[in-house]
Amino acid sequence: MPTTTRRLVVLTVALVLLLSLTWLAVRVALDGTSTAVVSAGRVGFTVVALWLLSACHARGDRRRAGAPEGAGPARPVGPLHPWQAAALSVAGVSGYTALSTVAVRVSGALLPSLIVSTGPLWVLALVCLRGRSAPGKVKALGTLLAEAGGALFLLAGPRGPQAEAVPSAPGATGALGALLAVGAVVLMSVYTVCFAALTRGYRGPMAPVITPVYAWGLVPLTVWALVDLARGARLTASALAVLAALGLLVYLPAYIIQHRLLADVGAHPVSLMGLAVSPLVAVETAVLGLGGWPSLLQWLAVAVTLAGTAAVVGAPGSADHPPKEETP
Repeated sequence: MPTTTRRLVVLTVALVLLLSLTWLAVRVALDGTSTAVVSAGRVGFTVVALWLLSACHARGDRRRAGAPEGAGPARPVGPLHPWQAAALSVAGVSGYTALSTVAVRVSGALLPSLIVSTGPLWVLALVCLRGRSAPGKVKALGTLLAEAGGALFLLAGPRGPQAEAVPSAPGATGALGALLAVGAVVLMSVYTVCFAALTRGYRGPMAPVITPVYAWGLVPLTVWALVDLARGARLTASALAVLAALGLLVYLPAYIIQHRLLADVGAHPVSLMGLAVSPLVAVETAVLGLGGWPSLLQWLAVAVTLAGTAAVVGAPGSADHPPKEETP
C-alpha cells in the first residue's frame, strides 16, 4: 500500500473515531448546562487550542528562519484571506450550529438528522456544479446507496431523548424544522466545498488556517451563550471540565484532520466519512451501557452504507483532487 494511501486510511479512521467521541462528550456536557453554552464552550476551548498550536508553528518558523529571540510573532501564511475566513465561519460554524440546533428544538432530532445526513449529496452536486461536469454513474449510484443506508440506520433505530422531547412535528412545526435543517446542511455543504477548493494543494500547518475561521464563528455563539446564561441557564464545574477536554483533546485533532483531508482529497470523499459516525456512536453507546445495541436491520444499513462508500472511493477519480505524495 502506498505511503499516501496508508496515511489517508489512518487519518480517516482517526477522524471518524474522534467525531464519534464528540457526540458522547456533548451528551455528558448537556447534563450540566444548555445547548447554547455547550456550543460556545466547545468552540471557545477549540479556538484556544488552535491559537496555542498556531503560536507553536510560528515559533518553529522563526527558529528555522534564524530570527533573533524576542522577535515579534510571524504572521501566518495560508491560503485564506481574512474575508474568506469570516465568510466560512458564518456558513460552517455559527450558521450551521444555529440552524441545526433550532431545527432540533422545533421538530425533534429525527427529521433534522435525516435531512443533515444528505450532506454528501449536496456536496456532490456542488462539486459537479463548480467543475461543470457530471459525477459519473459509479460515484452517483454509490453516493445514493450510502445515503440510503445512512437514512435506514436512523429510521430503524430508537429515538433518543431529544426526539422524545418533540414526539411529533406536524404541520407548520415539521415544515419549519425541515426548512431549518435544509438550510443547515446547505451551509455546511457550501463550507466543505469552498474550504476544499480554497486550500487545494496547501501543504503547510492547518491550525493557523482554521484558527480565524473558528474565532470568527465563536463571536455570535458567545453572545448566544451569554444571553442563555442571563436567562438562568446553569453551568456546572463538571460540564465546564468536559467542554475543556472536548475542545482541547477531541475537537482540536478532529478539526485539523478533517480540514487536512479536505485540502488533500476534496469535499465529497470527506463528506461520505460522516455517514460512519452515527453507527459508531450507537456501538460506543451500547458498549458503555448507555443504550441498546443496533438492530439487525441497522447492521444491514451499515453494510449498505459501507458498500456505497467503497464504490465511490474505489471509482476512478473518486477524490475531488488527487492527493500528492509527501516530499521530504
